[in-house]
Amino acid sequence: MPTVPPVDYGWQSEKSILECHQHMLEEGIAADVTFIVGKKKQEVRAHKYMLICRSPVFQAMFCGPLAEDNNIVIPDIEPDVFFVLLRFMYYDKSSLNDLIVLSVLYAANKYLVDGLVKVCKDYIENNMDADNACLLLQGSVELDITEIRQACIDYIVSNGQDCLKSKSFGVLSDVCVKELVSSDDLAADELTIWESLVRWSDSKCQERQLCINDTNRRNILGDLVYSVRFRDMDPGVFAKNVSTSDILSLEEKCLIFQFHHHVTDVLKHFSSKSGRRCEEEISRLLRFEKHKCGIFNGGRSIDGIVISVSKKIYLYGIVSYRFKQDCSIVVTLCDEVSNFQYFEETHAVTHGVDITYDVMFRKKIALEQDKLYKLIVDNPGDYSAYGGDGKSEFTIKHNCIKFHDARARSGLSPTSITWGQIPGLLFKQH
Repeated sequence: MPTVPPVDYGWQSEKSILECHQHMLEEGIAADVTFIVGKKKQEVRAHKYMLICRSPVFQAMFCGPLAEDNNIVIPDIEPDVFFVLLRFMYYDKSSLNDLIVLSVLYAANKYLVDGLVKVCKDYIENNMDADNACLLLQGSVELDITEIRQACIDYIVSNGQDCLKSKSFGVLSDVCVKELVSSDDLAADELTIWESLVRWSDSKCQERQLCINDTNRRNILGDLVYSVRFRDMDPGVFAKNVSTSDILSLEEKCLIFQFHHHVTDVLKHFSSKSGRRCEEEISRLLRFEKHKCGIFNGGRSIDGIVISVSKKIYLYGIVSYRFKQDCSIVVTLCDEVSNFQYFEETHAVTHGVDITYDVMFRKKIALEQDKLYKLIVDNPGDYSAYGGDGKSEFTIKHNCIKFHDARARSGLSPTSITWGQIPGLLFKQH
């Protein structure tokens, strides 16, 4: 006779309701529905009661006139993604990363789990950067998530120089690449666009197991080369970086040389457009009218200020006063409503001509309109200066940027709206 494992009847003790839900899911206790999930048809057991509670789609599936049986096939969602969906429905936990977030969003949309939809969208907005934007774009196209697709396009064209140089640019389809390199809003120079196309064609050669040479590159690129605005490229740059390869035909290269030397004013087949949007420079907002040399609040200092904006901006970093000695500083930005937090640890600067220096973040952070964001700088050293006669409100391009006092928060130093530390912000308008 086979041995029957003992049943644990005491697992409910001292568990919260959500912890009980988690245990029921993980152990499959009293599960009454089985899903056949993904390409490998993995069985996943769950509970109709819980699914009905969290999803109108599952309610219709189990309670409607066309109710399905207890073995449901889901071929378009993989098990790892389906488990993320279930964990959120059972106990409000989600574990996302760049590789699965779009698939989870697809699943959440499919089953109308609105809370998880919001979590996924917040993750994408807060974590999109030059390294993953193209990956997210391609995924959103494949899953037909229009809203995210447009957000990715907007981000990439606004940050063209960095996004086109990223490894993830190589995953894009030719349709996506065409849309990007044809855009008048793409903030990138023509040489960067050309070089990104060459690298993209190399990636496609590897995917198709082709030798990487100029003939195969051109076969893959096809008419994409005509999207490069060679009329805007410096003749010397073209001669050194483009004409030395055989991606363009001899006739095409001669035509571009003739255009650059005013022999012809027509570039047949090539884009007739000139100029793209230049990438907006980072704005540097200083909130103090006076800077005073001297030690501020000697020894370890935790300084804070609260920020709000009337229109969305991207925060690229802060301005700091220089320090008396070598030390590491930690910058924290948080929105207490959504519990969003960003941490940046960097080495303090002690030498230089100016009393201030720029602390650049690893990635830009979106500050939404009419929200309060607390900015805290924690350091163990002594500042060399502090500010005075600070202003609480600035208007830049119709965007009202306000500073609010954070001293009511326990543990913060005397930095305030009118004097102290955190002298400025580095940002771009949305």
